Amino acid sequence: MNEGEPLSKGWWEGEAALSLPQEKDNNPAKLQTDWMSRMEQLADEKAALRQQLNKLTQENLSLRQRQSKVQTDIAEFETRLSRSREGYESHISRLEDHLRVLEEQIRNSKESQAFLQEAYRKIEDENKRLNEELRMERQFRQEMKTFFEGFKKGEKS
Repeated sequence: MNEGEPLSKGWWEGEAALSLPQEKDNNPAKLQTDWMSRMEQLADEKAALRQQLNKLTQENLSLRQRQSKVQTDIAEFETRLSRSREGYESHISRLEDHLRVLEEQIRNSKESQAFLQEAYRKIEDENKRLNEELRMERQFRQEMKTFFEGFKKGEKS
C-alpha cells in the first residue's frame, strides 16, 4: 500500500483475492503458489498499514505535544494579560484618586482665591477711605495752619 492511499484501501480487495481464483484451474501447485503470493501480498499490506499507523501515531503524538505547548503558552499569556490588566486597573484607580485630589485642591484654591480677592477688594476700599480721610485731615490741617497764621498776623498788626 502506498503512503498517499487511504488506510482502508486494500482490505476488501484482499478479501476478494482470497476467494478461489476465477479460473477453474484445479492445479494444486498453482493454487498453492497463488495463495502464497496472496499471503505475501497481505503481509506486505499489513506491514505497510502498520508503518502508516506508526507514522500517524507519531504525528498524533507530535500534534498533541504541540497542542499541549500551545495551551501552556495560552495559559501563560492569559496569566500575564490578567496581571497586566490588574496592574493597569490599579494604576488607573490611583490616577483617578490623584485626579480627585487635584480637583479638590483646585476647588479649594478657587475658593481661597475668591476669598482673597474679596479680602483684597475690602482692603483696597478701606485703603481708599483712609487715604481720603488722610487727605481731608491734611487739608484741614493746612487750612487750620493758614487760619492760625492769618490770625497771628492779624494780632500782630
